[in-house]
Amino acid sequence: MELDRITPGQEVVVKLPRRAQLAIARVEQKGVTMRGRRGRRLSNGVRVVTTEDALGIGGSIIPAGHRQTILSRDVREPASDDWRMNIRYRVEDRNYGQRVRTALREKGVRARLQGGEVTMSVQDAGKLAGLSE
Repeated sequence: MELDRITPGQEVVVKLPRRAQLAIARVEQKGVTMRGRRGRRLSNGVRVVTTEDALGIGGSIIPAGHRQTILSRDVREPASDDWRMNIRYRVEDRNYGQRVRTALREKGVRARLQGGEVTMSVQDAGKLAGLSE
């Protein structure tokens, strides 16, 4: 988003480089000087604070209140209810998937969580279904 369209206090959808896929954040300050590519000094930095939990790149959860300075190009658009629900669903889906995986491991089933799916071996699935080999 262009720097002149961003206002402090506004809630926006942002990409947090090296941290999160997408997050809802509040703009604290704009025009912050920061280093860009090849060490150049840029004055189009935006300091943001996440207002809700976000899904990190490696599958971790980034808590609300995380503060980071990003380039204005990483600010996508003003936050809407659709964006909020989408990001909340991703975080809840991840948390629920972790709980399912833990419950399966307690039953002796080796399961992996990838994206929104839990994968396991055919033998483990058959055992859970009550089938004999």
